Amino acid sequence: MIRRFVNLIAEGRDQGEVTGVYSLHRLDVAKHLFYPSTAEAEAENENEDNNGGSGSDNKRRPTKMEPLRRLPTPTLRFEPFPRDIDQSPCASNVFAFLRPRRGRGEGRIVHISTDGCGLLYDADSHSTSTMPSLDIHELLMGNKPISITVDGSAGENGEKECRLYMMSNHSPLFQVLDFNKNPRKWQPLPPPPFPEECYSPLHVKGFAVVNGGRTIAITPLGKGTYCFDMASCAWSQAGDWDLPFSGRAEYVSELGAWLGISSSYFNYLCASSDLSVAIDTRQEPTVQHVWQYFNQPLQQLEPIVLGRRFGNIVHHSRSMWSPTSHHLLNLGSGRFCIAEIFEDERSLCLGYEEQPYESKEFAVLTGIEVLPGHNGEGGLRMVRHKSKRYMFNNDEIKWAL
Repeated sequence: MIRRFVNLIAEGRDQGEVTGVYSLHRLDVAKHLFYPSTAEAEAENENEDNNGGSGSDNKRRPTKMEPLRRLPTPTLRFEPFPRDIDQSPCASNVFAFLRPRRGRGEGRIVHISTDGCGLLYDADSHSTSTMPSLDIHELLMGNKPISITVDGSAGENGEKECRLYMMSNHSPLFQVLDFNKNPRKWQPLPPPPFPEECYSPLHVKGFAVVNGGRTIAITPLGKGTYCFDMASCAWSQAGDWDLPFSGRAEYVSELGAWLGISSSYFNYLCASSDLSVAIDTRQEPTVQHVWQYFNQPLQQLEPIVLGRRFGNIVHHSRSMWSPTSHHLLNLGSGRFCIAEIFEDERSLCLGYEEQPYESKEFAVLTGIEVLPGHNGEGGLRMVRHKSKRYMFNNDEIKWAL
């Protein structure tokens, strides 16, 4: 599957207050995130490195970013019903991406509202259809539940369908909607055997679908790695070690490797080729490659002189980026989009005191390409393409699918 668009789900705001209205914006990756060729991207990276110098990451110039001044025109809006009733502040909307039928096209987007009602939007036919309601409301309580999509087995017509797994972030609730076997009802599953202290709330460090789509490997924060066998619906513990990824790792068959954002190094991508073997042998997987895909600006200190009368007194304002979430999107043919949400915290240093005075949120979208090594040398190499920054004003990107 080669994708042309990245799907951005933004929540609207009115005078700083959330409206409960979500909109789907489809970003053309060839136009915004990728150069026409790999050679052009490599040349641009070489120019950037030469201008910024070499050596440690701290001595290199920050990655060049272009502004994304506005999101594309919304393709679809998801509004609460009825509009005059407030959405429950304790429940979460959920959006998920399903791969297209027959493996070609732009895929389908699932929306599950706070009351459990589901809607399926087909990006290729621009059509919508209803889905079975998620009847266990506790799954949607608290922060976003963990959703995992898995390619299913071939159906009667040879079409490859999907399964959508939903895991609560605060209780051991686990369900699946199987679009092959039982597409009309969510099915309960055995709860994950995570330690009780993981649920306050549950933070999933990393996960991957391994063994040809038969097993989900998942690492709750700092508590080892567990496996769910989709055929037997049984859980087991693979070991006390953690997956090396933060968030979902994607398998790229052309490269023979799992790729994911590193859980050990900030703003780095890593690759592992032995994840399925590691799960089967209960041995910790090996990381073969680590690449930096984005170099954010360092903490900035700007001097402030308080006029002539106080010329000897200099204060400073400080700006520091703090990441809040990230998403790795597989676009096909070794191309990826990495979407990261940052908070720019600004504070004023007055003498020995520091007072926060402003906080801005924004998204950084980066296009990258992973390829075999040069001239048959073996291994893999990463090529960074473009980075775009979108400042949140009247809308805030919540999902990148």
